[in-house]
Amino acid sequence: MDSPPDFDRVRAFLAEKNKLACSQSIAGGIGILVVGLLFCAVSYVFAWYVLKYGLAPFCPHPAWVRAILALGIVGLLFAGNRMGGGDDLIEYTLILKPGEEGVKFYVPSSGLLSETTDIPYGVLNAFTNVLCVGPKTVSSSLKKFRRTERLKHMDLNGCAAVITVLLSNDSKVPFSKIVHSIEGLDPYRVFPQMGDIEGVLFLKKEPQGMSLTSELREEFEKRITT
Repeated sequence: MDSPPDFDRVRAFLAEKNKLACSQSIAGGIGILVVGLLFCAVSYVFAWYVLKYGLAPFCPHPAWVRAILALGIVGLLFAGNRMGGGDDLIEYTLILKPGEEGVKFYVPSSGLLSETTDIPYGVLNAFTNVLCVGPKTVSSSLKKFRRTERLKHMDLNGCAAVITVLLSNDSKVPFSKIVHSIEGLDPYRVFPQMGDIEGVLFLKKEPQGMSLTSELREEFEKRITT
């Protein structure tokens, strides 16, 4: 940019972007949840038929027992998938002065479905992956809802101040430079929140820092020129 961006304009831009992201996250979470529940129903039916044709010939049992067992299998898959657990976190280190050990902080990653499983490939792996699709998808919807809550409680002033600094630089800005550029900034509160803003890049190569995508810069330019 030719001149440093105005903080108030950046804050207004971020507030609008944050509101839109909340709406999209809620809608996405609901959509993924519906799909996940449908997958869970498919997993239940799949488990029911596997029990019928795989277990019943060796251990005869009534249909109601098979239904309970199939439901229990789906429940175990939810437990094994750690449904409702925390988001995947990426670790970064903030060093304010040369020679300091630094303080670690964690930023939520934005993946939809996490990678699975240490089960060897083969029939068991295929069987498990089919059954796990539902619980994984439901778990992903919960991540969307947790992101919505984080967006609602975002420190708009702090995050807007950081984005103002990033917009003033065409390349990566080290964490320490950001902190020293903003009076009163609480980086351990604000930096993790920056991970929920689409277009903010966290860069692990030393010195660790942040930058913005060209898309976010263009989005801001269009916002202030309209």
